[in-house]
Amino acid sequence: MIYYLANLFHVVKINIRTFLKRKKIWSLIESSETIKLPVNTVENFKKLWNSFGNPSLNWIRMYAAVNKNSSYYYVPENIYYNEIEPRLNNKLFSLAYADKNFYEIILNSQKDIKLFPITFIRKINGVLYDKHYKHINFETANHIFQNIFQKKIIIKPSSGTAGGRNVHILIKDNNLWKLNGNYIGLKEIQEKYPKNFIIQEKIEQNVFF
Repeated sequence: MIYYLANLFHVVKINIRTFLKRKKIWSLIESSETIKLPVNTVENFKKLWNSFGNPSLNWIRMYAAVNKNSSYYYVPENIYYNEIEPRLNNKLFSLAYADKNFYEIILNSQKDIKLFPITFIRKINGVLYDKHYKHINFETANHIFQNIFQKKIIIKPSSGTAGGRNVHILIKDNNLWKLNGNYIGLKEIQEKYPKNFIIQEKIEQNVFF
């Protein structure tokens, strides 16, 4: 019974999350109201995905509006997260790799290849570390924080940031850091992220993307 309720709660949560994501994307697509799907595409879409619970045609309309291709092979996100992903991945195994603080240890085996942005401070299970995973106290961490030379940095939880949740850009102003226009110090950051966070340089995205 408990397992059933937990699974039901997970499905409802995923459905709400994907609905809100779809709603946001719809609001950005000017041509969304005029998308007309070919009859055979609709029929094939229903035939392919109906065994998973009559998925909304809004998924395929949204994808088609974005890339102008009305393929019926598009996977509705609620089906992907609720049905496909759990069958392909045992999420219990993923917990060991959920903390972004450990990616540099796991993946950066070739030290001459830069795979990651510069890390300044880490917080793992409530404990502060420097970029080399050396335990530091608050005073040392604060000194590092105040002397970061970049003009913009990223702070984010080291786990659970799907969709960019709680990922913020800090901007330097008169040698102090601002978050959303307000000055913020390491003390306030620790209160905002009590368990885990990572502070890194901000990477400028290539204009291609």
